[in-house]
Amino acid sequence: MTTGNLKLESTNVKTAPGVDLSNDQKTLVSSVLDLFAGRPSLEKMALWRDDGVFQDPITIAQGRKQYEAQWVGVELLHDRSRLT
Repeated sequence: MTTGNLKLESTNVKTAPGVDLSNDQKTLVSSVLDLFAGRPSLEKMALWRDDGVFQDPITIAQGRKQYEAQWVGVELLHDRSRLT
């Protein structure tokens, strides 16, 4: 998994005693933490499958077009150069 362009900010991943994460798992968890902290990017979204599903209590987003809009916002998806 390539992490150079992700610019992860939530890198201090805490786990329960006895839980060990691989480097790839730490990258994924850090990326999700960044998303929930309001720091999305298309590079972080690239870690998700094209047919991935995001579900929370108020929405279900199926496929890249729908779940990217949940995190990044439709207006930003039209101008990808604004995202870092």
